[in-house]
Amino acid sequence: MVIILNTKWLPFELFMLFLQIDINHIKSRKMDKLPNDPMILFGAVNMLLRDNYHSLDELCDDMNVDRAELEKKLAAAGFKYDKAHKKFW
Repeated sequence: MVIILNTKWLPFELFMLFLQIDINHIKSRKMDKLPNDPMILFGAVNMLLRDNYHSLDELCDDMNVDRAELEKKLAAAGFKYDKAHKKFW
């Protein structure tokens, strides 16, 4: 099987290898800093907790973020951390 990609012919196996590498690259990417907007911060922190970290403390330690400040900023937007569910609600 052959797939056309950007007007070039690419064998199916090579295309699948390229696709797998790209997916792995995306999965392994981490954010180097957290967003400032509270709503985007809410989504970003929950995504990071779900995909990359076992706890909020681990996330804060790894990203050099003050946990109290992070919780205060998200609390001002109406979100509270739930340790049992490992996310902000």
